[in-house]
Amino acid sequence: MSSIKDFELAQRIHVATHELKARIAALEAEREGLRAFIANLFEATDWPEGGDLDGFQFQELATKHGILTPEERIAPCEGRESCWCSDYGGPGPTTCYRKAQWLIDAQSAIAQGETK
Repeated sequence: MSSIKDFELAQRIHVATHELKARIAALEAEREGLRAFIANLFEATDWPEGGDLDGFQFQELATKHGILTPEERIAPCEGRESCWCSDYGGPGPTTCYRKAQWLIDAQSAIAQGETK
C-alpha cells in the first residue's frame, strides 16, 4: 500500500514540476519580450535627446514583442476590454489589437490597488 502512495505522490510531483517549468518558461519569455520592447522604445524615441513616438509606432512595437496581438474581426467586438474596432475600423472586416492577458491582469490589479 505504501508503494502505491509513494508512486502516486511521485506522479503528482512530476506533473507539478512539469507545470512549474512551463510557467517559468512562459514568464521568462514575457520578461524577454518586455526587455526588448523597452529597448526599442528608447531607441525609437532617441532618448535622451528626445524623439517622438506616435501611436502607430507604439502599436507596431507592442505587436512585435507580443504585448498586443492582432485579431481579424468581421464585426465590432462590443463589450470586450481594449477593443476600439467600431471606432477605428468601421463596419466590415478590421484588425483589432488585443492586450496580452498578463497585461490585462496587471492593469486590473493596479486598478484594484493590489500592487505596490
